[in-house]
Amino acid sequence: MRKLFGTDGIRGVAGEFPLDDATIRTIGRELSQQFREKLGRAPRFITGRDTRESGERIERAFHAGASSDRAECSSAGVITTPGVAYVTGKFDFDAGIVISASHNPYRDNGIKIFSPDGKKVGEEIERAIEKAVHESSADAPSGIGFDDSLAETYQGEYSKHLLGEVDGLDLKGLKIAVDCANGAASDFAPQLFNSLGADVVELHASPDGRNINENCGSLHLEHLQKAVVDERAAFGVAFDGDADRALFVDEKGSIVDGDGTLWIMSQFLRDKGGLANDTVVATVMSNIGLEIALTSRDLKLVRTPFGDKYVLE
Repeated sequence: MRKLFGTDGIRGVAGEFPLDDATIRTIGRELSQQFREKLGRAPRFITGRDTRESGERIERAFHAGASSDRAECSSAGVITTPGVAYVTGKFDFDAGIVISASHNPYRDNGIKIFSPDGKKVGEEIERAIEKAVHESSADAPSGIGFDDSLAETYQGEYSKHLLGEVDGLDLKGLKIAVDCANGAASDFAPQLFNSLGADVVELHASPDGRNINENCGSLHLEHLQKAVVDERAAFGVAFDGDADRALFVDEKGSIVDGDGTLWIMSQFLRDKGGLANDTVVATVMSNIGLEIALTSRDLKLVRTPFGDKYVLE
């Protein structure tokens, strides 16, 4: 049986198996059935998507399949992956479903499923969905429709949550450059930083359904580097398409990569008493230099296989 789920959910070309409408409806129906058996009631699902032109079609197909098994489905509209994870727990949904292919080109898309604690669903559910997809001989029936009437409420609550996490932060007088990759952060990130008082230089924040990640965002930092220097910004940040990844540029236009960010965060958290067990968790992709630097400060580095679910565990 062909495995559909990778370390970051299901990925593929939109419109082709396994991201054709019939298969997506089967995925939605089977996910509902799995949760119904576990919960003893109809499940509640929240979905969100990035800015790809195929996103709403995939989202609607998922809703149709899940609601055919009487699942209650609601859409948060265009929202970041961390936003879906937060809304899932905040509003007592049983699972959150993100429609995105992260940093991939617009032709690709994907489905990843979160439980309310922010973790990806277990492999037993993934295997059950794969089995249903490969063994299903009939298309899942359409459900009752698509509901995005509360999308602005969900998005607003996530913004309030983040502002609460940095309560009292004042960015007045600080100029920052923000590359939104023409993705899910395009409206969200500039508004957030503006509300904190920052002077925001926006880059690639005009999605058209096809320009997501196109020579921009966290995989293409040259535009951000130039903007930081030209605009004399204090720093720059670049997101990927679904804004679960960020890379930074300092005031000189030099890239601060993931290892550099972990180093900065580890020092900050330890000084604040917030670094549990004096330990940093990173994947096998992290450079040995990070490990040496952490050891010099009596901090430990734990390595995991590649994939955010392993880091979270």
